[in-house]
Amino acid sequence: MKQEELFNYITSRDCNKVWQSACEIIKYSHNKEFIKYFIPHLSTIIEKTNKLEMGGFFAPNQRFVDFAIKIIEFHKNKENCSCFLYIEKFHLSNSLLKKEIKYDGFNPKKEVEKENIIFITTCYINKKWVDYYLVECCKCKKRFKVEEREGHYMFWNWNELE
Repeated sequence: MKQEELFNYITSRDCNKVWQSACEIIKYSHNKEFIKYFIPHLSTIIEKTNKLEMGGFFAPNQRFVDFAIKIIEFHKNKENCSCFLYIEKFHLSNSLLKKEIKYDGFNPKKEVEKENIIFITTCYINKKWVDYYLVECCKCKKRFKVEEREGHYMFWNWNELE
C-alpha cells in the first residue's frame, strides 16, 4: 500500500482498515523516508483514531494504532537510531490501564530480512525451542537480547544490552 492509501485507511474510522494501516506503518517503522509522509498528518491521525473500539481481549488491538502513532512521533521528534523503537515504551490510549508497554511484534527474523539487524547468536531451550537471540543493529551497532515467547500469540521482548 502507498502512503496516501494508508493515510485514508488509518483515518477512515473503520477498525479493520485502521488496524491494517497501523500494521503497515509499523512494518516500515525503520524507513524514515516512508514515515515522513505521515508527519504533517499526525494530528489528524490522532483525532480520527481516538475512541475507536479496536477489540482484542488478551492483547488489545489498540496497541497497533498507538504504536504506529508513536513511530510517526519518533521520526518527527528524534534523530536517534530507529532501533530505539524496539525498546520504546508507550501508553495505550482508550484504556483503563495506565501502564506503559513495549510493542512486542518485532520479529527478529523479519528485521534481519529488512536488513535492520543481524543475528549474533541464537540460544535454545533443550536444543529445541528458541529462548532468545542476541542481535545487533546494522546502523548504530547497538546490541539487543530478544526473548521469543508464545502464549495467545507469538511475541518478542527486546532489551538493550549495555
